[in-house]
Order: sequence, then C-alpha cells, then structure tokens
Amino acid sequence: MTWGRSLSVSLWRVLLTRGLMLAGLGLSLIFLYSGIDKWFNLTEFKGIVLAHGLLGENVAFPASAALASVEIVIGVFGLTLILIRGLASLALVFIGQAALFLIFTGYSAALVVWPPPEPTPCGCSLLASATAHWPAILMRSAVVAVALGLASLFVLWAGPRQAAVSRTHLSVDSHD
Repeated sequence: MTWGRSLSVSLWRVLLTRGLMLAGLGLSLIFLYSGIDKWFNLTEFKGIVLAHGLLGENVAFPASAALASVEIVIGVFGLTLILIRGLASLALVFIGQAALFLIFTGYSAALVVWPPPEPTPCGCSLLASATAHWPAILMRSAVVAVALGLASLFVLWAGPRQAAVSRTHLSVDSHD
C-alpha cells in the first residue's frame, strides 16, 4: 500500500469517526430534549401511554416517569462522555443509545401485535404525529438500534487504528 493510499484511507476513517461523534452528540441532545419534554408534560405523556392500552393505570405513571428519566440520563451521559472523552467513549454512548432504541423496538412491536383501541400519538416528542403508525415506528427503532450497534463496532475497530495512524503521520511529518 502506498503512502498516498494510506493517507486517503486514514482520512476517510478520521472523517467517518468525526461524523459519528457528531451523530452521537446530536442523538444525545435529542434524548435530552425528549426526556425533558416528557418530564414537563408528564401527565400528558402518561395519558398517551395509557391510551396505547398496554399498561394499566397503576403502571403508566411510573413507566412514563422512568422513560423520561432514562432519556435524560442517556442524553446527559452521551453529551458528557463525548465532550470529555471523545472517541474513547463513543462506542459506550452508542451502546447505551442502542439499548434505549431496543426498548422502543420492543414496545412498538407489542403495539403492532396488540394495537391501541383508538388511534393515538406515539409520544415520541420531536418525531410525534397525531396518529402513530406502529409498523413504521417499529422499523425505524429497529434500524436505528442496529445502526448504533454497528457504529459502536466500527468505533471500537477504528479508534485504536486512528490513534496509531495519527501518531505515525505526526512522526513522518515532523521529519519533513
């Protein structure tokens, strides 16, 4: 492999990892916003969860509060780790976000199998519509969970290589 090809491969790796860092930050901000929005409108969100028909009155409020809290934690966790540790923590952030999307996937799968008695919103904050289309939400959640899992694997693979390539190019550049 020539030095030029090595540089272009490492440049793509750097660009991709930086893009993934921005995606991790963006998704962390979305989770933080969504969780805060749910907390400020907890009674309304509990009503949406009740309208889905999967949870009873005694479970809907704690489940709604727990989801809002988890979204806030995942958002703060992601922002803090990425801003402080950078690429070193990105895979962990993606795994946490993927886990939350797997929960969304399971919940929306249950709503595909046992649909709400009446059309209801999903409670998705930024992506909410007046009437949820559960198969689309199921697909979106599953695809995002898989994409985040693959992104975490890429970061685990590319992170050490990127650091080694950066050190190699620094030492080569310093001789010029």
